[in-house]
Amino acid sequence: MESRWQKEITYVNNEEYLFDAEMNVAHWGLNKRAKNELEITVPDSLVANLSIAVTDRGIDADTSENIISGLLLSGEIRGRINNPAYYFRNNSDSVLKNLDLVMLTHGWRKINWEKLSRNEMPEIKYPKDSGYLSFSGRIFGASPIQLRDAGSIVVLFNSKGNPNNIVNMPISPDGTFGDPNLILFDTTKVYYQLPKSKGLGDASVKFMQDRFPPLANTEKATGYFYNPLADTSGNHRHFLLADAAINDQRFSKAKTLETVTIKKREKSAVEVLDEKYASGMFSGADGYQFDVLNDPFSTASMNIFNYLQGKVPGLQVNTTSNPPTLVWRGGAPGIYLNEMPTDADMISTIPVSDVAYIKVLRPPFLGASGGGNGAIAIYTRKGGDVQQQPGKGLSNNTITGYTAIRQFYAPDYSTIQEGQDKRDLRTTLYWNPEIITEPGKNVFKLTFYNNDISEAFRVTIQGMTRDGRLTSVVKIME
Repeated sequence: MESRWQKEITYVNNEEYLFDAEMNVAHWGLNKRAKNELEITVPDSLVANLSIAVTDRGIDADTSENIISGLLLSGEIRGRINNPAYYFRNNSDSVLKNLDLVMLTHGWRKINWEKLSRNEMPEIKYPKDSGYLSFSGRIFGASPIQLRDAGSIVVLFNSKGNPNNIVNMPISPDGTFGDPNLILFDTTKVYYQLPKSKGLGDASVKFMQDRFPPLANTEKATGYFYNPLADTSGNHRHFLLADAAINDQRFSKAKTLETVTIKKREKSAVEVLDEKYASGMFSGADGYQFDVLNDPFSTASMNIFNYLQGKVPGLQVNTTSNPPTLVWRGGAPGIYLNEMPTDADMISTIPVSDVAYIKVLRPPFLGASGGGNGAIAIYTRKGGDVQQQPGKGLSNNTITGYTAIRQFYAPDYSTIQEGQDKRDLRTTLYWNPEIITEPGKNVFKLTFYNNDISEAFRVTIQGMTRDGRLTSVVKIME
């Protein structure tokens, strides 16, 4: 029985899965840093997603696999297939015969044809993924009774694009929680607090438990073996270009060190505070400056007058009186709170933890009433100076979401820009992984500039339509 099913296996390559993507060179530019323009056209009736790469023709390129062979052959059967893209190059008799031989030696092992003959379909192990990489978690170390009416978990997300976002998430009876609409990018610090009133104070939380594990880079997992017959000529050119780029970088660094001298003086903390807080006659005046914001000993002072004791020569501070008194050069200096006149009684009520900066101005200070005996300017903290620590004291973990999108760098030689005097040794001249075409917008125009060494380009176009049709095109520009 098994032998009969084995002999009847064949691969029907009717090419109904294909669609055409045509490339037209609108402007040639094979000279150094010359401009090139390409037009990619797909049938006007299709909605397609394309990926386009333009590389130096001389570098190594793996042509043994493409989107068509990966989805329709090597990804569907077990075992290693040598050069799977070969079987989709054309529909000649020799290629079709060889493709049937591949099915005889590989295809029957994955599909149970006896069950298919009885109309028993294979079990779908991985259903369609509609949740994407959304946030989820699960509580461990709690009993079913505790989780039955646990309420909600408070989660605080701290990431680059979305700092300090607080969300309440209901806890399911099985201990899971999540938000399918919350998509995470890059690395996110997650703080959480469980409802202690429900007896969950000692429970722990694990996040993103339902994500797929990373694919192991092993021979067993991939089905591929190391191929010692590499493109030695292409690899050699790649190595030469890499060595040239490293030598240029070393030369550029050495040249910069010889001709450029950088001198920079960092502003002190009190200079920064003075620029931020002081204004008018209070700005830049002669006096003593105190960075209370970053003074670790400021918290040991009961009030501002205690903090100032012994810090200013000649300034007598009496903290035993109520309110405290100040004497400087035989008179009382003026007291200002955020540059507004005030008195010692008011200042004595302000906690030192609320103060960012104190400036004691020597007499005579023209801004003080009577011209008098100097002034003491006290500045309370602004919002940016309050060192907030979101989630402090809460349990936390770090999770990784989608990789943030990065734009491929390509220089524009139509304008003069900094750094263009360096040699251009790029091996990839253009790359765009997400080009969308649709009816009425079926022509995509792309522009790229040559480097300083390429004399021919390889243009690789791969993509898929909304209804699952595929294309894989490789063209040479020379």
